[in-house]
Amino acid sequence: MKLITYSSYIYLHSFPSIPQFTKAKDLCDHLTQIKIKLKIPYLNPGDFPNMTITSQINQVSAEFIDHYAPVTLIISSLAGLISAHLVQ
Repeated sequence: MKLITYSSYIYLHSFPSIPQFTKAKDLCDHLTQIKIKLKIPYLNPGDFPNMTITSQINQVSAEFIDHYAPVTLIISSLAGLISAHLVQ
């Protein structure tokens, strides 16, 4: 896999996972070893029963500092739906 070093890397964890779970931590540790910073936004904040796809899309959109810079989304499970909406 060729990594784009000028890209922002964002990992979108699965539903109802959290950034501290093993998969996210292992990926972050691996990328850190090769000097890649990984952002892992917490996608289940607040009131879990009222969580929406729209709130998750807005939360991940806030991670895009420069809307013209490349971003690499790494997704797991239901986060694929969120990433599909972000790409649109």
